[in-house]
Amino acid sequence: MASGTMQYATRQDWQDIMKNRSRLKMHELIERLGLRAKWSSNKRGKTNFDSPLVKELVLDMTNIVSELPKDPDELVEILGAPDSLRAETDHLLNKHGAAIWGRMGNRDHLVKMGEPDIEPFYYPRDLYFDNEEDRELIRTVLHWWIGLKACNVIHARGRLDRERKKKEDRIKFKDEHPSPMDIIPPVLIAPALPHGYPMDHRRPPIQFSNHSAATYGHPPRHMQVLRLDTAPHGQYTPSTSASPLPSSDSPITSSQGHSTLPWRISPLSHQSQNGPATDHGPRHPPPPPPPPIQHPPAIAPHQHPTRSLPPLVNRISSELNTLASNFLEDRPLPPSNMPPQPPTVRTLDPELLYAFRKYIYPTENGPRWDESILLRRLETAWRDDVRPSHARTAINNVPLFAAHDRVFLVWIELRRHLADLEVAGKLWQQETKTQEEIDARVQQHKTLMSASRDIVRSWDEIAQTINLLWAPEGLNTDGLLVQAFGVLAGQRNADIIAWGPLGVEETIRWLDAHVKENAAEEKRGEELYELKGETR
Repeated sequence: MASGTMQYATRQDWQDIMKNRSRLKMHELIERLGLRAKWSSNKRGKTNFDSPLVKELVLDMTNIVSELPKDPDELVEILGAPDSLRAETDHLLNKHGAAIWGRMGNRDHLVKMGEPDIEPFYYPRDLYFDNEEDRELIRTVLHWWIGLKACNVIHARGRLDRERKKKEDRIKFKDEHPSPMDIIPPVLIAPALPHGYPMDHRRPPIQFSNHSAATYGHPPRHMQVLRLDTAPHGQYTPSTSASPLPSSDSPITSSQGHSTLPWRISPLSHQSQNGPATDHGPRHPPPPPPPPIQHPPAIAPHQHPTRSLPPLVNRISSELNTLASNFLEDRPLPPSNMPPQPPTVRTLDPELLYAFRKYIYPTENGPRWDESILLRRLETAWRDDVRPSHARTAINNVPLFAAHDRVFLVWIELRRHLADLEVAGKLWQQETKTQEEIDARVQQHKTLMSASRDIVRSWDEIAQTINLLWAPEGLNTDGLLVQAFGVLAGQRNADIIAWGPLGVEETIRWLDAHVKENAAEEKRGEELYELKGETR
């Protein structure tokens, strides 16, 4: 695609597109039309538009695409034919052409030649519908756009069909070749017995088979963990070595110090020192429990003289022990004694912070970034990092954080608007040669003045909110913006970085005076025009 012209796609072009060898991307067509869109980072995927005019145009094109064939060969035949979709594109131009690309209407939905993010190769000049060359270019690009949308529909259908076929093949293969794991019956866990459940005293304790011990000289590793003794729980006194509970004040332990579980769990390693127990001869009821172990005064039960662990390890251990202790209980978990950890608030990285400081205070040392890139990074950091983190920490002072949020975003728009005014001022210093350039400057001037009024109005509304609602005495919008800068920089940088006066209020007052002066000049011009009309 050449910079200034564009040709209709040929039959070969549509065949290449159907084979995913397109030489044009969708975003290139949208940029060639000058439409202001919301892109993803790589300009792929669905494109969103804010303007209702552009949304209506896209909807009408979607309706045209729905009427086109869904067979690739038939679609290529239609799109590659001479004067294809001529009636459809004429209808789109008659309905939307003047409204979107008109010279005198509102053109905020269109980009402007020379904007920082605009590629001159795709948008070398502003398009106007009353220009015959521009109108033919718009018709050609719309034809490309409709064709690409139709091809994308066929590609999407093909991907869905392939995914559906793969899923059906996986299900069929699984039915014909079942996995050995699928035929293993599930192991069900027996429900916990209620407290005081009558137990059979004649039932022997569950012990491991000595087959593995005879073969290897010791029980298997996975059998050296637990042994279940099914004697009545009231006959036993838990000891340090036999109880799996974390402490004597565990929620599962009764006030008498006995386990409230219907059995006692003890490590197998506390059997006889001569080796694992054998299973020969008749079984007998379990022997009476041993007397309680007398602990030295220095070491209480369930306490071990181990080295101190980090607080995080102690906290995790405490929570796990509490969870294990309450696993068989119906009552809720006891409240944790650990203090709640404050949520983490993300802050600016050092490079962005110093570039921000350099932008606010030019005399400081720091990297000098492009203004548009810096403002975009700051706005992204505020929306993606500050808002989510402070939404959890500013619950008790929601109006203050809402004011910080609004004053910072209004300041971002103010800085961008001042940059647009500077670019327009340099452009207006050049001589105008044609009536089209004069009309374009008039339209641009109206748009900039409208944006100036909106910014001044938003700033004044913030000032009224400060005075009426919650602000301490003496706080103004400049001070509120300084607080917002501190919030953006982060709490860890608040003690080492000071934010001085900004003078934004003076800039707003200058902008307000400029808007009022422009309105007065327009009024005088209209009165003079009416006076001349009456004298004729």
